[in-house]
Amino acid sequence: MVDEATADPGLFAAPVIDAARARPLEVLPSYALTCEQRRVFTVLEAADLWFVEERLGKDEPEVTAESHRSAIFEFRRFFALRALTSSRLAMLSEGVDAVWHAFLLFTREYAAFCQAAFGAHVHHMPRTSREGPTRRDAREFMRQYTRAFGPPGPPLWPTHEQMRARGVDRLMPGELDHLLDGLTIAPRADGQ
Repeated sequence: MVDEATADPGLFAAPVIDAARARPLEVLPSYALTCEQRRVFTVLEAADLWFVEERLGKDEPEVTAESHRSAIFEFRRFFALRALTSSRLAMLSEGVDAVWHAFLLFTREYAAFCQAAFGAHVHHMPRTSREGPTRRDAREFMRQYTRAFGPPGPPLWPTHEQMRARGVDRLMPGELDHLLDGLTIAPRADGQ
């Protein structure tokens, strides 16, 4: 277990960017990253989150270690999307959100991680019965994720039925499952 009083701030030090590893977090070759985006992606990919995986194993012993590693990888990607957009992105995955919750328990490591990647703390804003992801938030997440990594899919990213069960009832029936049908990924204003 990581002792928060003696957390090593070097756990999340900016790594040396290896030109040979040009696709951090398996970003699509068609997505042109800026130098800063590449730096953020590389920091996120290089962070050693062994203690988060260990915590998840204790909190969710019924879930396999491989499933926890997949959720941690998708957590890194979710955070990477923050470097690509200023839009609000919906957290659509219970598994990825569980990673975030586990990581938040390690307050110093989480703060160091955010500082290394973004230069500031990234706040977690949980859903409430009055506020949940909107259709616009879900659509923006799907658009950004697909543009950077390809279409998200099960088991970590939910189907429409799972979204309705979690309270995103503002989506039309079948919309989340077909959100990407006919979706045009337009270049951003900055030419990317």
